[in-house]
Amino acid sequence: MASPIRVLVVDDSPLFVETIQSILDEDPEIQVVGTANDGRQAVEETHRLRPDLITIDVHMPVMDGLEAIGEIMSSCPTPILVVTSDPRADGTDLHFEAIGRGALDVLPKPTVWKGTASEQEALREHVKLLAGVAVVQRAKPARRRGSISQRIARALLKAVNRLGPDRAPSPVHGHVLAFAASTGGPSALASVLENLPADFPAGVLVVQHIFEGFAASLASWLDRSTSLRVRVAENGDAVSPGSVLIAPDRLHLTVVPGGRVALSAGSPTDTHRPSGNVLFRSLAEIYGRSAIGVMLTGMGDDGVEGLRAIRSAGGVTLAQDEDSCVVYGMPRLAHESGAAQQVVSLSEMADVVCGLVGVRPKVR
Repeated sequence: MASPIRVLVVDDSPLFVETIQSILDEDPEIQVVGTANDGRQAVEETHRLRPDLITIDVHMPVMDGLEAIGEIMSSCPTPILVVTSDPRADGTDLHFEAIGRGALDVLPKPTVWKGTASEQEALREHVKLLAGVAVVQRAKPARRRGSISQRIARALLKAVNRLGPDRAPSPVHGHVLAFAASTGGPSALASVLENLPADFPAGVLVVQHIFEGFAASLASWLDRSTSLRVRVAENGDAVSPGSVLIAPDRLHLTVVPGGRVALSAGSPTDTHRPSGNVLFRSLAEIYGRSAIGVMLTGMGDDGVEGLRAIRSAGGVTLAQDEDSCVVYGMPRLAHESGAAQQVVSLSEMADVVCGLVGVRPKVR
């Protein structure tokens, strides 16, 4: 029998420490090996216990969660899951600052003692999923002129051009870039978007599977991380160059004729709302060969069929490579099914995308 996943639970509220421990203790594959009530204790206990995963809040005394995450990731890299209150309660987006410092994902705290069955299962599922992620500090690679990213972009453009003018005409002028992501997506999105130049000539649309209440917080964090304008999409927004629109909570995001977005509260597709499949299919229909679809890290298969639709319409489809994914689920299926034309490392993704739309990458 495999050894249980060893977890350190960190929160300044004894009630929430007890709550999280009680939820995790119900799974024999998980063992809570320690607790801490502030960031300084979290750092000390991480070094002493060497847990497989840490759950941590961001608001704590002595040393807050952000500083603790930074110290842990620099001195004793460990998978970290942020478990915090609903961001709408205090209007902050510190949860994603935590991801920027090395945390892997964020979950809301249970709303009542132990929460609903789905909240409990989400916590246990994320602990199991993230505990096996290899977290190390890696230096950002320097750009190489004439690098593989530029060759990939040229090859993809040649493939699209070979389709001929009668294949998948584009009824809307200009490109559109769309991402679908799940677990690990916020940091992957930040990595790509922060390396796109301010004059990026395409509109950008994002479906990120995230718990309700976190979309606005994610948009605010990304807006500060990139030269582009990032916000939560509203019905009728124009898809415009240099603008990033993120699907709001529990609404599908699509594009409609005229280059605008439409939001829909229709039935969830493949259990997801918003859905990557719904967004990608609309891009295939409206933008055709001018659509670029990108599948980033995440579990499940949402977006695979929609990505295939973009490829069939003559657009370009990319998937993040396994080594740079937190969870190689969605990208793996996109690659293995043929929906993705090319697998690209996260460090090269921005360069490839810039090559596809004919703009110089941001100088790093």
